Amino acid sequence: MLLNRYWDLQLSAGELHNLAAQLGSDVAFCLQGGTQLCFGRGERLEAIAAVAKPAVLLIKNPNVSVSTPWAYGLCKERLGSGYLSSEADFERQRQALRQSPLLAWLKAEQPPLPPLRNDLQQVVAPENESVQKGLALLASVGDPLQVAMSGSGPSLFALYSDQPAAAAAQSTLAPALAENGFEHWICQFTAERHG
Repeated sequence: MLLNRYWDLQLSAGELHNLAAQLGSDVAFCLQGGTQLCFGRGERLEAIAAVAKPAVLLIKNPNVSVSTPWAYGLCKERLGSGYLSSEADFERQRQALRQSPLLAWLKAEQPPLPPLRNDLQQVVAPENESVQKGLALLASVGDPLQVAMSGSGPSLFALYSDQPAAAAAQSTLAPALAENGFEHWICQFTAERHG
């Protein structure tokens, strides 16, 4: 987006999205921002008119990495029997997500926030001590709405109802996070969309 503006390339949103899909999974989301359902490899987006704007405490140990191909391979090995195989199955799953309790919560912010699910967390966390420790630390302070691993890890997050709650948890956790090698940031859900 920056180079498009800087060099005055005048690439359309569609052209930028095609380039984003070639760069990698989920890159299209970075062009759009806001609150989105992401399908396919993350290149197919559906905007959500979200009311809920939780704050996020994000942590990551920069000295720990997780190979995405390894994580997906392990997930396929352990959970592959439940993988969807037909387009009809995928469409049923997309429809279920569009009507899920999580989406209802995002649209109306009615407590409690339903549990989050990351199949990769199920297989990565037991194999990665840093992920286990980070999840435990995040869950230990400030009554987070949810704690989970992002993608294939090792980035982790806790959701809070607002930024002051996230900041209080971050302040309390800062010594333990530093002791365990975690860097940390607070960010906020936003309705803002780019492009």
